[in-house]
Amino acid sequence: MIDTTDYLDITNEEIKQAGTKLRNKKCHGPDEIPLRIIKDISMKAPEILSNHLNMIVRNGLTEELKTSRVIPLLKKGDKTDVVNYRPISNLSAISKIYEKVLLQKLQSETKDMEGISQHAYRQFHSTTTALLELQHKISSALDEKKMVACYSMDLSAAFDVLRPGILMHLLREMQISPGLAHAIYDFLTGRKFFVEIDGIRSASKNMDVGCVQGSILGPRLFTLYMGRLMETIKEDIISYADDSYVVVTGSSMSEIKSKIESTSKEHVAFLKRLGMVVNRSKTEIIVFDKKFEETGFVIDGEIVNSKSSIKALGITFQHNLKWDKHVSIITARVAPKLSMLKKIRKNLNKDQFLKLVQPKSSAFCTMQRLFG
Repeated sequence: MIDTTDYLDITNEEIKQAGTKLRNKKCHGPDEIPLRIIKDISMKAPEILSNHLNMIVRNGLTEELKTSRVIPLLKKGDKTDVVNYRPISNLSAISKIYEKVLLQKLQSETKDMEGISQHAYRQFHSTTTALLELQHKISSALDEKKMVACYSMDLSAAFDVLRPGILMHLLREMQISPGLAHAIYDFLTGRKFFVEIDGIRSASKNMDVGCVQGSILGPRLFTLYMGRLMETIKEDIISYADDSYVVVTGSSMSEIKSKIESTSKEHVAFLKRLGMVVNRSKTEIIVFDKKFEETGFVIDGEIVNSKSSIKALGITFQHNLKWDKHVSIITARVAPKLSMLKKIRKNLNKDQFLKLVQPKSSAFCTMQRLFG
């Protein structure tokens, strides 16, 4: 429990601000209230919600507000195979605007704490900026006649194993206001979920760890949870969500090997302290040089051999920094679609064709669903 003087105070203005950022969606959580209804109330009668949310601050979220409605969405393949489904989590509309307010407060208190190496969930940042930074660090070191290597460390279901107790400890270390830290901890703990198919609900199950799927607050919490990685690792690190790429430089292969093995040891220890699970089979290393020579590195007690190319955020990097392999992959992927577009083009005028191929057009989205 916290002192009553530390409780958050949620204002009408904060409710309005949160409401403007909510999507006008028809989907609903266990309370069956569409999100667009709460959005309308937040804009037209915010005092109703502010009174209700201030009661939640003091009494905690109810079980219904902590329960997720999970809808399995078929991605592709056999309908009877559960691995072919993506779980879509719908939270209560009241819970959504509540966590939006918490996010606004958290962003205000932690605006300088996400770490410059993290490119996810930040304005003006994306996979593109992450890849540009990665490529810049590699090419700059090579221009200085240094040896360069890069390793990536894959995590298994990173968002699903976030530990609320560890996060609470980190929030205290960051000197987050007690009322906000308490509200976040309450939001993350005592969670439940059920699966709904064709209107039929399963029994509820407890969810003791992890970021809440479908949560507005979750990405920011995960960023803070992982934010101290750059303080732990002395080498250059570029991150996008749970994907991390560590660039190591040296004057010789023996120095590169020593740095990678010592750095990865600290990296793994940091992740294990947070309760993260490292997927050793997907850990990759590449040494950038004109000539490829396979080299073995000890990572988390196992030998990992360097590769001639690795995939980083959808882009294939080669040891010689050429792009022919990536171009080949992309060409093979788009060739069937280009062939189809050539056939369609004969039956359309220029304006019709441009509408079809523009990425944001409804026709383009339909084609993506049909042809992948």
